[in-house]
Amino acid sequence: MKSLKGIIAGVCTGLVGTLGWGALFYLFSGGVGLCLVLLGFAVGLAVFWGSGRQIRLVHGCAATLITLVSIVGGIVLAASMLASDVSVESNDGELQKQVLIRLAHTICEEKAKEGEELTFPPGITPETAVSPDDFPPGIAEAAGLLWKALPQEERQQRLREAATELHAVEEGVQRRIFQNKFQQGFGWLNLFGTVLAAAIAFQVGSGGEFQKAAPAAPKG
Repeated sequence: MKSLKGIIAGVCTGLVGTLGWGALFYLFSGGVGLCLVLLGFAVGLAVFWGSGRQIRLVHGCAATLITLVSIVGGIVLAASMLASDVSVESNDGELQKQVLIRLAHTICEEKAKEGEELTFPPGITPETAVSPDDFPPGIAEAAGLLWKALPQEERQQRLREAATELHAVEEGVQRRIFQNKFQQGFGWLNLFGTVLAAAIAFQVGSGGEFQKAAPAAPKG
């Protein structure tokens, strides 16, 4: 029963540590790896005292496992928050703008098929045109007239398609940010802090059992 209390105390401390470590990683982009030592010490101490200060190897192992899970959990939490900070604007005005740009691309493609030569602004190509000003003169206006000529039902359908595409772009960007930040969480400084935290959690949680179990050096 005392061992269970110690593990519960360690888990509760680990949860607090996950939130604290996640907040530090979120605010400082993970450059605080040595703070993980405090997390390992706190978890080890919670397990040791919660178990009635029993000196047992299993308590050290439990404290180490809880510490490692808490560290990874903090990285996942911070990476998720950083990814969620990125959003793609998708109000009605932005959606209509995206539809008009698509219509402008369609008009350009049709004119190119007819052999008409189009002159884009300097540095802009048909592939890189992403705003009305990026198109040749008159194309954006023609796209606006084509939009007004569309039936209401088709307008709504095109707006829904634009919203779906923008949402997919947003998810893709958030996924890349999450992956980058998650990998950043395992930089050399954080890894060094993790190793120290795990060692301290084991030593404190076990009540020094690792040292006690070591054979004594022969006297000279």
